[in-house]
Amino acid sequence: MKQIGIGVIGLGEMGLSHANIYAQLPDVRLIGIYDINSALASTIAQRLGTQAFPSLEALLAAPEIEAVSICTPDNLHYESTVQALNAGKHILLEKPLTVDLTEGRELVRRAEQSPQVFMVGHVLRFDPRYYLTRQEVAEGNIGDLIHLYARRNNLLTNARRLRGRTSVAMFLGVHDIDVMLWLMESSVETVYASATSNLLKDLGVADTIMATLRFTSGAVGALEVSWVLPEQFVSGIDARLEVMGTQGAIYVDIHNQGLRVFKHGQLTYPDISYGTQLNGRFIGILKEELAEFILAIKEGRPSPVSAREAYRAVEVAVAIEESARTGEVVRLATEKRAQQP
Repeated sequence: MKQIGIGVIGLGEMGLSHANIYAQLPDVRLIGIYDINSALASTIAQRLGTQAFPSLEALLAAPEIEAVSICTPDNLHYESTVQALNAGKHILLEKPLTVDLTEGRELVRRAEQSPQVFMVGHVLRFDPRYYLTRQEVAEGNIGDLIHLYARRNNLLTNARRLRGRTSVAMFLGVHDIDVMLWLMESSVETVYASATSNLLKDLGVADTIMATLRFTSGAVGALEVSWVLPEQFVSGIDARLEVMGTQGAIYVDIHNQGLRVFKHGQLTYPDISYGTQLNGRFIGILKEELAEFILAIKEGRPSPVSAREAYRAVEVAVAIEESARTGEVVRLATEKRAQQP
C-alpha cells in the first residue's frame, strides 16, 4: 500500500494534533514538520520519529512530501499557502481560509487552477452530529428552513493564548457560519452585528459578538460567539445549534458530551469527540477530517471542503466584523456574485 508523504507546517495546538494523527494513520508517512520555534519542532520530531526542517522552503522543497497541513496562525495563512501551491503540494489548510477577502479571492483562484487537492479544515463537517443534521435537512425531512441559531462560547484562556492575532468571529464564528451556509445552500444577504469588549480590551478584540443574518432564501440566522468563559467552566466549550424547519426541528448540544468527571473538587465535562485517545490511538472528528483529506488524494476525489466554500464563510465573518464596528447593516454579494469570488 502506497503511503502519502506528509509535512506539517506550524506546531501550535492544531498543528501538533495534525502531526500526532498523521503519525498513526496507516496510509500516511509523516516525513517532516516545521515551526518558527526550532527547539519545539526538534522536540516533537524526536518524539514522533520524523524530521524537523530548518525552514518552510526546505520542507516544501522535499520531493517525498506530497501533501501538507498548514496550521499557522490565521493572519499568516496566505503566505504559507501560496508557497505550498507554488511547490505543487496537496494542501489541507486549517480554517479560516484567510482573514482578508482579497487574499481569499486569490487563494480560490489559485486553488481552482491547481490539479492538487486543496481542502480547508472546517472540522464540524466531520462531526456526526452536524453531518447527520445536514443529511436530515438535505433529505427534506424538516421541510424548508425558517431559522438557524448557532452558539459557540470558548474559554478566556484561549483568547489570551492568541494575544489578539485573530478575532472571535474568525477563530470561532467561522465554524458555525460555514455550517449555516452548508445547511442553507443559499447565500447570506445582510448582516447586522453588535459586539462588546471588556475582558479583552487590552488586546483590542471583542469579548462577544451577536449577529443576525438574513439569507437569500428568506430564512434568518442568529449567531452568538464569545471567548470569555471562565477557566473553571465545566467544559472547554459551550456550543449549540438549532435548526427550525416548516415540518420539524433539529437540536445539537455539545456542552455535555455524556461524560462527567468530578475530581480535585471540580466537575468537568471532558471532550470525547474532537480529539482524544483510545488504547494509545488518536480518535475523533479531527482524525476523520484528516483521513478524508488523504482519501481524496489517493482516490482523486474532489476536495471535501473547497476553497470557494471556505471563502464564503470568511466573507460573512468579515461582514460581521464590519457591522459590529460601524453599527450598520452590511449587505453582502448576491447569490450570483457569491459564486464568483
